[in-house]
Amino acid sequence: MDLSSVSHQLRSTYARAGCAVAVGALLGVFAAPAVQAAIVVTDTGAGSALTCTLAQAISLANLANNPGNATPAGATTVDPLSWSAAMAVGSGSCTGAAAGANIIRLPAGATISLSTSSPDNFWYGPNALPPIASTITIEGHGAALRIAFVPASRLRFFFVGADPLSSATPGYNTPGPGNLTLRNLTLDGGVQRGGSSRRGGGGAGLGGAIFNQGTLTLSGVTLTNNLAVGGSSGVGTATGGGGMAQDGSSAGGGMGGPVSRGSSDAGQDGTLTTGVGGAGGGMASGLGGRGSYNNGGTGGAGGNGGGGGGGSGPSSAFYNAGGGGGFGGGNGGQGERAGATDLTGGSFSNGGVTGTGGGGGVGAGGASSGSSLAAGGGGFGGGGGNAFIGGQGGFGGGGGAGAESAGGFGGGNGFQHQGAFGGGGAGMGGAIFNHGGSLSLVNCTLSGNSAIGGASGFGGTPGLEGSGGSALGGAVFNLNGNVNVYFSTLAGNGVTAGTGTLGAGAQAGGAIYSLAYNAVAAAGSSSAALVLHNSILANSTGGVDLVVDQPAAVSGGLVNAAVVTTSALGANLVMSALAQNGAAALPAFPLGSDPSLTPLADNGGPTQTMAPLSGSVVIDAGQASCEIPLPSTDQRGYQRVAGAAADIGAYESDAVEVDSVFVDGFEAVAGCP
Repeated sequence: MDLSSVSHQLRSTYARAGCAVAVGALLGVFAAPAVQAAIVVTDTGAGSALTCTLAQAISLANLANNPGNATPAGATTVDPLSWSAAMAVGSGSCTGAAAGANIIRLPAGATISLSTSSPDNFWYGPNALPPIASTITIEGHGAALRIAFVPASRLRFFFVGADPLSSATPGYNTPGPGNLTLRNLTLDGGVQRGGSSRRGGGGAGLGGAIFNQGTLTLSGVTLTNNLAVGGSSGVGTATGGGGMAQDGSSAGGGMGGPVSRGSSDAGQDGTLTTGVGGAGGGMASGLGGRGSYNNGGTGGAGGNGGGGGGGSGPSSAFYNAGGGGGFGGGNGGQGERAGATDLTGGSFSNGGVTGTGGGGGVGAGGASSGSSLAAGGGGFGGGGGNAFIGGQGGFGGGGGAGAESAGGFGGGNGFQHQGAFGGGGAGMGGAIFNHGGSLSLVNCTLSGNSAIGGASGFGGTPGLEGSGGSALGGAVFNLNGNVNVYFSTLAGNGVTAGTGTLGAGAQAGGAIYSLAYNAVAAAGSSSAALVLHNSILANSTGGVDLVVDQPAAVSGGLVNAAVVTTSALGANLVMSALAQNGAAALPAFPLGSDPSLTPLADNGGPTQTMAPLSGSVVIDAGQASCEIPLPSTDQRGYQRVAGAAADIGAYESDAVEVDSVFVDGFEAVAGCP
């Protein structure tokens, strides 16, 4: 079948479905890989001048596309590649990179172990590998990336950078426009954990394995044992809100952005003057907590890693306003002037105003209040601070203890007393958090991944706890992005809400949670689009398999201008699904019973899969047409159509291995031109 005709057919299908999907990326998965130079990884340990590790290979590919380490067009990120620790190590013996798209080849069947003690960067939390800031394909050849579980650890595998010139992510700070394709690879054991606090709200845990703001295509990939965990309150002694991936302090938790320029350390809390806590990425309107710029009419850009001021004003200045956060940075400014009446916390301003409790920037928790009046709200992913008037959580962040202590979307509410506990942070996207990006899953298996909400008053005094954080998207959480799931199996993933005296959080979307959430349609992505093709969403624990959500309002009570859409092409098996709030009714799914899958195992091919038992309803249940061509093989590289029709999901029963995996990319459909 000619690929140009396939492209026309797919584009026609997507246009009628009203979906914005990266068709070119999808076609590229099935096309035979072009013969070109590649960066060949030869070492699986630590990098040095004599090695070529995966981290060094990614860094070399990024540098080939930005040799001057320049600020990406449309962003304000200064020296973006220097925020990766791999830059300091150097490219070692790696060769073969060129401007444009690059291929990285891993040793066949290798296991690459990544340590929680040595993250490469801190874009939206600690990441094991350099940020994807260019177009990169990683050919896994059956290799596995693994992170050994360590209690309270935080480390995901990949962050894929946004394109600041894209209409979906305008002005986002970024290491560079990222476009990542993974083939025949396993990602096992990633954990992203929100920061905890004693009385402030917990931070959000977003994307256990991958945080994507660019273009992400997975083909023949298995993701398993990855976790996104919300931060808890009742932990430690801090009263500021927990950050996206750093515990709180009196000044609020930092993180969320890159490492401080010139070092590989995490972003730090703000100080009473200027800080170095980093926060990256521009946000859609309504994603910040009370006191952030996003409480207003338009989304603001994130910063260069610069933090705001410390957030504690003189104790005599009881009526001071909450200080402004640094530009895209950490916490509020020092209070200097009595009599101010603005209690809204921080903002994406260029420094503190006057303050008793600063609001967090992107990824940062709000500061507590030195004068006990008003705490700062959390930025995107940050918990609110603790005070008489508790700070509101940002998106996914718990509210700080005190009056008016609401959590952000998915975050728990704080108990309405200053001496009580804040709300738990949300866990979202156990395997993948897609934030305004484009995500395609082709012949993939996602199983055993979990989202877990943070608890309120963890181990604290009963009766003074707020509400727990929500657990949403056990495998995938989609926020204002495009997700295409094509002949894939998402089964056996889970969601577990956090607990608290005021109630537990929600737990939903064990396989996929798709959310449209933006107060201003012109400022960033205004839609969340999901397309399912001949795929399985099943056997989730703790909640329904699929949730699509379109709330009436976003943080601050602003009207939600974003729209969520869901399309189903071919035949899909979805055991349970829910369209809630203003979301349109879901399309019909022809199958809804148990698919009768075996546990994840080696069934041949480069990655583990879940085989249907004999008699499973998914066998020969796939639907093909001229508009929906079939891939030539299943996830294992075995012939896709072995019976009367293709099987639904990533595995084809009774199939034989194909010697040349992607001959033309698609199976021709009888009767089609």
